[in-house]
Amino acid sequence: MRTIRVIQFSLLFLLVASCSSYTFTKRDNPFSQYGINVVYVPTFYNKSVFSNVSANFTREIKWLLSEYPGLEVTESPDKADAVLIGIIDSKKKMTQAIQNEGYRVSSEVAPNSVNPANRNQFYVPAITSINLSVRFILIKHPTESELALLQTSLGDKIESSSKVVFNQELFLTEQFNREIYDKTAGNDAGNVNATQNRGALQRTLKNLAVSAKQNFKDLIIYAF
Repeated sequence: MRTIRVIQFSLLFLLVASCSSYTFTKRDNPFSQYGINVVYVPTFYNKSVFSNVSANFTREIKWLLSEYPGLEVTESPDKADAVLIGIIDSKKKMTQAIQNEGYRVSSEVAPNSVNPANRNQFYVPAITSINLSVRFILIKHPTESELALLQTSLGDKIESSSKVVFNQELFLTEQFNREIYDKTAGNDAGNVNATQNRGALQRTLKNLAVSAKQNFKDLIIYAF
């Protein structure tokens, strides 16, 4: 009986070890089957209502692609076999791209800053959600007119072909908690709240870039 248990344990260990090895095995260039060994990634186009987001998204995707053996990320489009275009988009109104929830009464969260006797009550959101989308288009040796077309509203209707390797849109959502500081001696609560929440928004947008990288990685794994 003990011998059987030892054998069963050994088989289980080998199975787990083999699965673990498979999970962490580094994949080679996923685009090699399309004759793409060098790719150019221009700065992502930003059509969203958020400013200064292109650099983070572009950097994260470049880092991801540079980790694949056999795939070179070049800074020269003339040397590339294909161009990876990224288009960041959102709802056209800030109130649609940013959604608040979990509202609280102002006098309860900041009783020193809001005096109900002198000012009407208002509601303060507890959680803010940021919603973005990123379209990834990998196209071989594009012309200037093709690049311009892909950036228009017709770009999402162009299907995969021998030249367009893939054209996929990913939807991203990230949340952050709103900081609410009450007024104390020597503290301007309004300025503190504004500063803290601007910082939280910027961190959330950076987190969305990281999420885009992970989602794009999953797309590559399952598509190729």
